Parts: sequence; C-alpha cells; structure tokens
Amino acid sequence: MQINHQSIFPTIVSDLKLPAFSSIKDSLIQWIYNYQENTEGVNKSNRGGWQSPDDFWREESFKEFYDYISVGFSMWNTAYPEYSYSISNMWINVNKPGDYNTLHVHPLSKMSGCFYIKVPENSGSIIFECPSYYVNFNLHKSVNSELADQFNFYSSWCMDPCEGTMLFFPPHLQHEVETNQSNEDRITIAFNLD
Repeated sequence: MQINHQSIFPTIVSDLKLPAFSSIKDSLIQWIYNYQENTEGVNKSNRGGWQSPDDFWREESFKEFYDYISVGFSMWNTAYPEYSYSISNMWINVNKPGDYNTLHVHPLSKMSGCFYIKVPENSGSIIFECPSYYVNFNLHKSVNSELADQFNFYSSWCMDPCEGTMLFFPPHLQHEVETNQSNEDRITIAFNLD
C-alpha cells in the first residue's frame, strides 16, 4: 500500500541575492556607522546592540543605498505581479558580539524582510517558528524524519543568509535572531511593506 502526501497552505519565505553587492558594501557599512554615531537608537526586539529609528531611509544621504535596496524590492515583486507595495518602515540593526533579537512578529504590515549587509560566521542565525506548531503539536512530535524533511514540517526553521541577500517573509511569522557569537558586528536592515 502506498501513502501519498501533499503539502497545502504553505508559508512562503523568499530570498534573493542583490547584484554587485561588493561594490556598495563598504560605503554602506561606513554610512551606517556614521549614522549610528550621531543617532540615538531604540529598543524593540533587540537585546544589546543598536537599532535605528525606522525612518532613517528617508535621509537624503542614504538615497544611493535606498535606490540599490529598491532593486531587491523590484526583483521580489516579479513573483507577485498583482502586489502593489510601499515601504512602511525600515530600520538598521547592529548586533555586537553577545547581542541578539528576541522572538517577535511585525504586526500591521503585509510583508516583512531583512537585508543582510555584514554577516560574520557565527554571528547568529534567524529562526522562524512554525505558526501552527501549537495545533499540530502531536503531528510534529510523531512524524517520521523523511516526511518532515520532504515537507519542511518542523517546529522551527533556521536560516543563515549570506551578505548581499534580501529575505522576505510573512509578518505574522514569529522569528528571532540568535546571539552573535563572533568577534565582529552583524549588520542588517529590516523592513516592512504595506
């Protein structure tokens, strides 16, 4: 007897690599450090580290980098041609060694994401929690590993995006960033789309 399995109602997480990131990386990092030096941070999901105000991207001096990041939004949007988006907010995260981000969601937006700028080895993975784990607890605990692997049927999902990558995910998807165990800063720009 053969058992057939289908995956229905999946949660889609997308990632894409921006072109020619190395040509802009150093100047973007320098802009971020200059901005951090002159701007008081905020505390949201970050534990330690520095998080910028969420309107920094409107700075005239950031326009070159905003235009570059917008290429990623346009690339992502080709998969959702009927989706008309605008940026709701965007903020910088600088996680020093020992810093992390607690489990959280991004309410009141239609799509969320992150742009990875500086990601040293062991600087912290992003971990997504299964939104249906509670209601599917018994299935999660009893499914065989082959089926779990085939359908990504896990209680959580860990990703290690590389520098120059943009990640897009539904805003209701709970996520956290592990502790930065490297000796360098980990730098990202997170965003919400409406």
